Amino acid sequence: MMMNTLTTDSQLKADDFLVRFDKSIDEVFPIHPFDSGISIDNFEKIMSAYLAMSISFPYIQAGAIYNNYKLTIDSNNDTNKNVEITGAIGSFLVFDEFGCYDQTQKFGNEGLRNLTKVGNNFHSNLLRRDIETLLGKRLVPVWDNATNAYLSELLSGLSNQKFNQNVAYMIAFENHANRMIMSLWNSIHEVFNFPKDSSLDYFYGHVGGESPAEAFHVEMTQRMIEDLISKVDENQFISSCLKAYSANISWCEHILL
Repeated sequence: MMMNTLTTDSQLKADDFLVRFDKSIDEVFPIHPFDSGISIDNFEKIMSAYLAMSISFPYIQAGAIYNNYKLTIDSNNDTNKNVEITGAIGSFLVFDEFGCYDQTQKFGNEGLRNLTKVGNNFHSNLLRRDIETLLGKRLVPVWDNATNAYLSELLSGLSNQKFNQNVAYMIAFENHANRMIMSLWNSIHEVFNFPKDSSLDYFYGHVGGESPAEAFHVEMTQRMIEDLISKVDENQFISSCLKAYSANISWCEHILL
């Protein structure tokens, strides 16, 4: 595995990777499926599947952390940089998705006393409320075949530390999420003539305002590169990231059908 003995000169720089990865995305996936094709007629169907994904993600990320640890001990090995770094980053993503980080940001350590009451602040529940604002009714999640297949692939990819596949899936997921949420917000603005402001908590918190959370998620996951990926493995890693990114795009395409 390409992760434990990198020197400074051999490490792939995150900024260099970002330039190349963004260029590759623009070439291979120039248009996001959510840039068009969303209408009043199909919005409810799309958002039922999207809500299922949003609910599922933190549990999948938490499970992947365990799976990588389990793979290590089943091989009777010590933990390595991949397990530790992806565990730390993944744990924060789970903490954030469950609304816990917001409590500590607002109230410091005192916010930890509120963690039994954070259910309303789950990102998936912020999304539920935004959907209800737009449709005037509450939606239930729908785990359709395309969504279940996508979530299974996501868990598998995030659980596979071999050749840093889990790093590729983490980077691809967060990079795509930034673009996906922005495309969806733009489409909501056009379809519902709804202002792009703080009245939709989920969308504004992720990609709006002066300090959108998703941009930090993208940068945070990309910083793993400098500790885990060597320059000689750059081409292979780019291919892995594009494969992982494609899984996200394919799911978006399927739920539009």
